[in-house]
Amino acid sequence: MLLDKPKINQKIPEELWKFKEEFNISFLDIFIVNGNKIYALEDCSQKETNICRPINGLINSNLIHIACSHGKVTYHIVDGKNTFPFLNENLMIEICIPIRGEKYSNIDVCVYFGLTNKEVDVKNLLSSFLRRFNLAEIYLYAFLMYCKLIKLRNFLNVFVTLEDMIKVNFPSLQLHLFNVAFWAVEIAKKLNFTNKEQEKLYLAGILHDVGKIKIRSEIINKKGSLTNEEYEEVKRHVEFGYVIAKEIIGDIYPDIPVWVKNHHEMYDGSGYPEGLKGEEIPLPSRILKVADVIDVLYSPRSYKTPVPVEKIVAELNRCKGKDFDPKVADIAIEVIKEKVVLPTDILRVSERRIFPAMLLLHFGEGKEVCCLNGYFYFDGTRGYFKLIEIVTNKLDLRNSVSAHLVIEVLSSIYEYNVHAIPLDETTWLISKIRTVEKNSCVCMLWNLEAFIITQEGRISVNIRKLSEEDLLFECNSMCEFDTSQLYKMEVLFENGEELILNGRIVCNYPVTKESSYYKYAFVMVSDTTKERLFKQIFRKHIDLKKRIEEVCTSR
Repeated sequence: MLLDKPKINQKIPEELWKFKEEFNISFLDIFIVNGNKIYALEDCSQKETNICRPINGLINSNLIHIACSHGKVTYHIVDGKNTFPFLNENLMIEICIPIRGEKYSNIDVCVYFGLTNKEVDVKNLLSSFLRRFNLAEIYLYAFLMYCKLIKLRNFLNVFVTLEDMIKVNFPSLQLHLFNVAFWAVEIAKKLNFTNKEQEKLYLAGILHDVGKIKIRSEIINKKGSLTNEEYEEVKRHVEFGYVIAKEIIGDIYPDIPVWVKNHHEMYDGSGYPEGLKGEEIPLPSRILKVADVIDVLYSPRSYKTPVPVEKIVAELNRCKGKDFDPKVADIAIEVIKEKVVLPTDILRVSERRIFPAMLLLHFGEGKEVCCLNGYFYFDGTRGYFKLIEIVTNKLDLRNSVSAHLVIEVLSSIYEYNVHAIPLDETTWLISKIRTVEKNSCVCMLWNLEAFIITQEGRISVNIRKLSEEDLLFECNSMCEFDTSQLYKMEVLFENGEELILNGRIVCNYPVTKESSYYKYAFVMVSDTTKERLFKQIFRKHIDLKKRIEEVCTSR
């Protein structure tokens, strides 16, 4: 079908969803076919489609390719003599409606129906669809979405390259970018930002300090105070950031570079680079300003200890109307109160984001585990892992029997069992994502000090997360622990109580050159000791919320 002079209809996904519900269609998707590659563009099922193969890895004998190559409606009914695979093993009928544009003849759009009921009247379904929908509108909508998808993928490739350079040369910046993006989106949710606005703000968050790559690394990594000349140089990062953001994402989201440039403007007009005041500053920039300060104060650095949560709240209160938009600061305090105990499943609360991550590929019991460093991100409803390093391991990575995804954010890690399918040398499709954490797991927004007792002495560590079976602590990467040895741990609480734990360090996850996370599995720790440990955690939780309330009411 050749189309000419199409018109745009932004309500196509909503209309397709209604059609799907009306005719009880199990899967209704829009695909783009460009040569031998297929892109899943729009899932109108409102949930993951459970397609059992990576879309751009499907063999050429699938129904989508056949329909597009012949240029006519094609359907396939299961009959026990199937010569090519269904996209989902539970389907009984597949229908493909190919649409071809005159101007872009090398790119086809395919509307795909997947049905689990073999008794559906296919002719009635097709005639109803063709009466209700303008195929030209569907093509143009799909083509524009495809162009945006390709640009976003190009952005991700450029961003991953930048981030790899940041990780090596500016180690304190890497997690900071993602933490700021997290806090910014949590604030935006309470300001009723739409999902699309939240997504844009997240991208602005991970780009807000990208201009610092143009500043000398010895200044960015300096552990002491900056001189006036150094501070003036650092201030230029917002304008450098504007140029970089405009170059890599400005044609997709032209307002993101502006938000990046203005994230150091002050509410009273005393900021930089333009001295904007009040609502002259874009709201997303005002949010980024607050989120930036929260993470600068909260996150540990080699040259400073983290500021206690109640003091972060006090600083937000103190600077309302001066540095910060009062409304944004108040909402940020609400968010902090809610996140005193952090979520145990970061992907559930931060869908469709990009995170620093490690992919651990397992090759069977007793065999080597391959640890890959990179980024995890959602592209539509599907998750992907992008490798950022050269793999020196001689194992065939396609032969792994299981996989483990580790996400780094908010000075902690989040672990998931996943199904990983290699798409090419640097990309894995990630599906069947299941959190490893138990219901009893607690992630903390405050530091819990402890000491590991070794033969050489006591090593200071910070506990980040604990459950009934184990805990996660952070310490210097230079520390070497024997995974076959038992270690005692002293846990110190503010009220003077001290607990002695016994356990084994079962694995570690390097975060930066300076620090790593270690999982400490309890060994012969009594239920009484665990109960005392959790009581202290929840006492701290309640006490911290009380202190935050006191800070807010004392103003």
